[in-house]
Amino acid sequence: MIARICRGRTSRVRILGAVAVVLLAAGIGDARLKTDVLSLDNGDTITCEIKQMEQGLVNVKTSYLKGTVAIEWNHVQHLESEQLFEVEAADGAKYFGSIAAADSDLTMTVVTSLGDITIAHGDVVRIGPIDESFWERLRGDVDFGLTAKKANDERQYNLSASISYRARKYRVSADVSSFVSWFGENPSTARHDLSIGFRRALRGKWFWSATTKFENNQELGLDLRTSLAGGGGRFIIQNNHSELSWTAGLAGNQERYANTEEAQNNLEGFLLLDYLYFLFGDHETSISITGIVMPSFSSSGRVRYSLDAKYRHEFIKDLYFAFGLVADYDSEPPTEAQSTDWNLTTSLGYSF
Repeated sequence: MIARICRGRTSRVRILGAVAVVLLAAGIGDARLKTDVLSLDNGDTITCEIKQMEQGLVNVKTSYLKGTVAIEWNHVQHLESEQLFEVEAADGAKYFGSIAAADSDLTMTVVTSLGDITIAHGDVVRIGPIDESFWERLRGDVDFGLTAKKANDERQYNLSASISYRARKYRVSADVSSFVSWFGENPSTARHDLSIGFRRALRGKWFWSATTKFENNQELGLDLRTSLAGGGGRFIIQNNHSELSWTAGLAGNQERYANTEEAQNNLEGFLLLDYLYFLFGDHETSISITGIVMPSFSSSGRVRYSLDAKYRHEFIKDLYFAFGLVADYDSEPPTEAQSTDWNLTTSLGYSF
């Protein structure tokens, strides 16, 4: 009996000891991470944990403020950290190492295994910790809009969402959008898109990418288009305020139109231009424009064009107002359906 009680007490002591060790380790690890130093142009110095710098914002976490704080990168005079980071420059080069105090403001020194590399702040595109967790690499947003008019009994809604995961050498993303409108008892007009993309960084500013996409558009008489595209591209502009890239390659698709019995298979070329512009003040503002031209190799003379543009303005932290334009044109649609379709949308959204 006494032995059983002793064994029970010993087990409880071991459990409590293990819990204490875990909590102590977590506390030590948390304190160790918050030893990075940022100096700002107003003279303030912040001791923190650098979470990430991307698109002109450096996100930090301190022991005295709840949550993550975003600081505009152009206000950072210098920074230093003993932790390991991946630093991406505007020319596409990537450096791995800790960050030491630089000899002058607005520059940073990356201490790599091959030597020290000094980079001007204006040439730094992204800073990410080497040991980023899966959840810290996720970025996403979702927005929703609803319109109703009593005069002609018109109703419409639009929904769009995107999520991306970025690792050291590649990026995976998924985007979905939906637009539906009703006019009284008339049949609804609907448009739905889902795309999943993969992009792998190559040397310098070069990359290759692959995308699969599913499209439905009643205005164009398109029941379903399933496509798979792949190609290579390069960043033309890549800095703290904007990105411009092109991608070119081949795409194969299968189209099924309303009132047709058989699906059609097509082979197309494509040239895509992708532009992103972002500004940060009291509230974040961004403009994104994606345009693509797709000449067909299967149907001589057929060319498809697509445009997707969005303006976003943050009015409360992580909440934004969005205005979007989506347009499609088909020079030779397989059926007698419309050759052009476009939608203007307004919505409220949340980013995470």
